[in-house]
Amino acid sequence: MYVEVWLAYNWALDFLLLVAANRLMGFPWGFRRCALAAALGGVYACACLAPGFAFLGRRLWQGIFLMLLGAAAYGVRAAAWKRTLLFSLLSLALGGAAVYLDAVGAAPVLFLALLLGLLAAVCVKGRVLTRRIVGVELRWAGKSMRFFALHDTGNVLRDPISGDGVLVVSPAIGERLGLGRELLADPAAALSARPGLRLIPFQSVGQSGFLVGLRPERLRIDGRESRAIVAFAPQGIGQGEYSALTGGIV
Repeated sequence: MYVEVWLAYNWALDFLLLVAANRLMGFPWGFRRCALAAALGGVYACACLAPGFAFLGRRLWQGIFLMLLGAAAYGVRAAAWKRTLLFSLLSLALGGAAVYLDAVGAAPVLFLALLLGLLAAVCVKGRVLTRRIVGVELRWAGKSMRFFALHDTGNVLRDPISGDGVLVVSPAIGERLGLGRELLADPAAALSARPGLRLIPFQSVGQSGFLVGLRPERLRIDGRESRAIVAFAPQGIGQGEYSALTGGIV
């Protein structure tokens, strides 16, 4: 098998598995990062065939490069390792099928990976999964950031002035925007300290009050422009997997 064919085959296989792991965990496709990470996997597969580098095909090195591919595709935060682990398990499972490549050819293994990717898409689009995580792009006061949000149907907050939906975000996002936790914990003081902020009334089980909110300069949720107001929760959200709750605005 030519090197370029082997490179393309392994790139396609890793790309499909990385994307499938994203979707099976409820995250967006992540095509760009998965494609770049898959390129690393293709280079690794070719390196295993190079004279003097056969040791890279041993189980230890396979495990190391699976972790590296996961880190390249999903990041190195603790929450991303769940997707890395799922990707590794999928790779090892299909690796068993790859043992029979000499007998059945590469096409059936690629077909299985493609089928897995399609199944992952159906699970999310058809709401077979119990959760859906979307990407968020936010810009305010000259600062831009990206993070993930959980689509939570229980979040029905609305801005009492405009009637727009409310994206509830972790206070850590406020800190990155220059709003300290002490400021966010005192909504009345926040209004006088920073022009442009507003109060969002909320009510939940056993408590009610106000959240500090703002109208971002730009907000994109799941790739679409949104007019939602951003409000800051008093406590963290998502334990690192996501940093916001979208509610009915998606």
